[in-house]
Amino acid sequence: MKSMKKVALLLVSVLALGLFAGCGGSFDASKYVKALMDNSYKGDSTGFVEMKIGSAEEASALYEQGLEAEVSSLLSGSSVSDELKQEYQDFVKELLSKANYTVGEAEKNGDNFVVTVTYKKMKIFEPAMAELMTRADTEADEIQAQVDAGASQEEVLLRFMLESFQNALANPEYGEEQTATVAVDLINKVYTPSDTDFLNLEAAMFDSEALQ
Repeated sequence: MKSMKKVALLLVSVLALGLFAGCGGSFDASKYVKALMDNSYKGDSTGFVEMKIGSAEEASALYEQGLEAEVSSLLSGSSVSDELKQEYQDFVKELLSKANYTVGEAEKNGDNFVVTVTYKKMKIFEPAMAELMTRADTEADEIQAQVDAGASQEEVLLRFMLESFQNALANPEYGEEQTATVAVDLINKVYTPSDTDFLNLEAAMFDSEALQ
C-alpha cells in the first residue's frame, strides 16, 4: 500500500485560489503554515478563515478531500461496502487528529521564509501490521468461516486490517521530538509553501513506511 502523502499535497492546493500576494512585512508565514496544517490534520479551520486563505466551506472541502484521498490510498482501489469505507474514513480522521506537531517561528530571508515545525513521529502502522500478521495465523479459521458464509474475502481481510489499525491507534506511541522546516517562498508575487517540504514532513510524522 502507498504511504500517506495525499494530505500534504492538499495542504498547498489552496494556492490555486491565488491568495497571499506579496505584501511586505504583514505576511505571517508561521501562522500561515499552522493554518494549513491545522485544517488538514485537525479539521480546525480557525486560522484558515482568519488568514483569509479561504472560507469555512472551502476549508471543510479541502479537509474532506484529504480524508478521501487517504482512505483511497489505504484501500488501494479495493471494492468495499460503503459501511467499511466510512469506518476507514473515521479511522483516518482520528489518526490525523492525533498528529503531534508544533509550528514554530518563521525566519525571514529576503522575500522568503523558513518555518520550523517540531513534531513527534506517531508509531501506529508498524505495531498494527505486526498484530495483523499474528491474527492472520491465529484467526485464519474465523476468516475462512466468514468467507464460506458468503462474505467477500477482500472485505473480510480489510476489516481485520482496520481492526488492527484501530487497536494500535487506541494508545499510539510517539518517537523523540524532532524538527523540520517548511519553506514559504515568494513566487510570482504569491507566497508559496514547498510541497516537497510538506511531503517530507508528513512522511516523518507517521510510520507509514511500515505499509510498504
